[in-house]
This record gives sequence, structure tokens and C-alpha cells, in this order.
Amino acid sequence: MPHTRKNINCNKLKDLYIKRKLSLLKVGKILGYSSRTIEIKTKECKIPIRKPGSIPPKISDKTLKHLYIQKKMSSRKIAKIYKCAYSYIDTRIKSMNIPRRNLSIAHIVSKRINFSGDVNEKAYLIGFRIGDLRVRKMYKNSESILVDCGSTKLEQIRLIKRLFEKYGRIWISRPKTNGKTQIEIGVNESFSFLLPKYQIFPHWTMKMKKTFLNILAGFVDAEGSFFISNNKKSATFSLGNYNKSILEQTKQKLYGYNFHANLFQGVKKGYTGKDGYSHRQDYWILSISRKKDLQLFIETISSYLKHKDRIKQTQKVLENIEMRNKKHGFIGMQRDKLQP
Repeated sequence: MPHTRKNINCNKLKDLYIKRKLSLLKVGKILGYSSRTIEIKTKECKIPIRKPGSIPPKISDKTLKHLYIQKKMSSRKIAKIYKCAYSYIDTRIKSMNIPRRNLSIAHIVSKRINFSGDVNEKAYLIGFRIGDLRVRKMYKNSESILVDCGSTKLEQIRLIKRLFEKYGRIWISRPKTNGKTQIEIGVNESFSFLLPKYQIFPHWTMKMKKTFLNILAGFVDAEGSFFISNNKKSATFSLGNYNKSILEQTKQKLYGYNFHANLFQGVKKGYTGKDGYSHRQDYWILSISRKKDLQLFIETISSYLKHKDRIKQTQKVLENIEMRNKKHGFIGMQRDKLQP
């Protein structure tokens, strides 16, 4: 007997397609025909063809409205729950005249809190961003901002986590083979002040001592260090960066507070270190080494620092200065702390 659609029983087809709600493709596989042949035979049997797509789920308007508006679920998430195409959910939402959320909001699944608005916190975060954070929008017109950093220093990762954990989702990787750990934070647009790639400290941070010390503290926590020489006869504060303009700006501001700081070229453009890294720009270093300036600077900046390793470094340097003072005297030492 020829294998044609004439051999397909209409009652059998109706049972598979209408009662069992199988797709044309699945019916064809059962009966041994292509989905196109089944479609033609369905019309010949006067069986109504369903619209393309999966079988519509049983979801009431009330439930859909609750999930989309009250629960703020995306159409994709609702579709996943009911195992249907998200286009079907979108169509239902549109037919119910429910106001649509834009794409960037609809697919935010984690709770995000607006920035506090505190100017000192803002100044600190900008300083830290200049030093060690990459900040960008996830895509054009996105209402999500991604903040990330990779570091071999565990305390650096912990500090970044403490800075942002109350504001958004945080993801931390396992250490890679090179020892580097990656941290990523998703925050909302209230953190747009972190997006610019600052070439100098913002003007408003330079007006007040407190905002200046906060932005400088953020920069120091990210890029600075306090260390003692091997022979313990000297100690230094060092702040290195490729951005010479910011270091010059910092030096001038510190000079206005009677701190003597030096600015010099640490690494020349094109130099390749032992690690194989080639510097594409000149690397500049701002330093404070004179004992009285270093002590006063630490006493001034220490209460603004948040990096635990950096705070420990300042304590060790002060102990070193005290040891040298006992040995060599307090000649020329400034004992008054600069008041912000």
C-alpha cells in the first residue's frame, strides 16, 4: 500500500493533536510522516490548527499580574516557570494592558540599593575607582553598572566587598593559577559618578579638607603603601600611578598643608620588568620620606583609611619613627595633627 496521507485516519489524528495536544512534528514522528504532511491532512480532516508555538499554559490574568507587577519577575522567568515561550507571556501582558518595564529593568534579578548620597563616601569611592576599579555599563542604555577588580591581595578583595555589599549583587571568583581573585559588583545608576575615567580629582573634592582626605584615602588604599627600609633607618609613603596629573595635583594640595612630598618617574615607558610586563606609559611615584612630614601625614590620613593592610603599615611606620626618635631625638618633629 502506498505511503500517502490518504492512509492517515482522521480520528487517530484528532486524538493525537486535539486530545493529547501533541505538536504536528510529534504527531508526524508517531505516524511516520513529515509535519507538513500532517498539517495538510489536519486541514483535510477539518481539524482546527493551533497557532505556532508551545501549548499555552494555564495561567490566570490575576496570577500573571501578581508575578509581573508585585513579584517583579521578568517575562523570561515567568515563561521558565510555566515551561512556555516568553513571547507568549509578553503577548498576554500586552493584551492585559499591563505597563511594560523596559528591558534593562525587567531583567534585573537582584535587589540594588541607591547610593547613600554621602559626599565623603562618594569622594573615597572615586579615589579608589581611580586607583584600582574598572567601572562600565553592562550594555548601551543599561540601568546596571558593573564594578570589577582583579587582585592577588585578598584584603583588597575583602575591602571592595565591604564597600559595595549593601548596594548590590557581588560575585567573587576562586583564585586563578596566577593567584589573582576577581570580584564583580552590579549596582544601579545612582553610582554613575564612578563611570568617568578621571584624569584629575573632581574640583568639588578639593574644596574641603575632609573630602580631599577621603578621595586621597581611597586612592592610597587602592595604590599606596607605607614601608620601612631593610636597615630600619628610614620609612616612606609611596603612591604610584601612570596618571602624572593626579599625582601633581595631590602634591600641590599636600604642599598647601605643609607636607613636603617628592614626585619622580619610577618606570620609563617601554621598560619590561622581570615578570615580562612592558610599561606602555611612564610610571610616576609620589613619596613622603622626611620623618616629621611622614608622621604628620600618617596621623592626618590614618582615620580615613579603610584597607586593613594599609592601616597595619602605618602603625609599623609610626613605631619605626618612634624607635628612631628615641635613638636620635625629636629634633624638628611636628607633634600637632592637622585638623580636617
